[in-house]
Amino acid sequence: MILHDDQPKLTFAMQQSLDSNSAIKAKVNNDGQVGLAYVYQYKPGIKLSICSLVEAKNLFTGGHKIGLGMNFDA
Repeated sequence: MILHDDQPKLTFAMQQSLDSNSAIKAKVNNDGQVGLAYVYQYKPGIKLSICSLVEAKNLFTGGHKIGLGMNFDA
């Protein structure tokens, strides 16, 4: 099922390197979602990440997300 939303989306994002192997990322959109991520390059070709998405308009009703990821580059 595809839902169509006629409202335009606007997102602001940033990325800041902490050192040569790690960075933090953040984004905010006009739906009131705030995303945060920490990315760490464990070895060349292997990245680990932890991220979250918070529904800022509905802080107390839930719907927030958290995730862990591992990326392998060939």
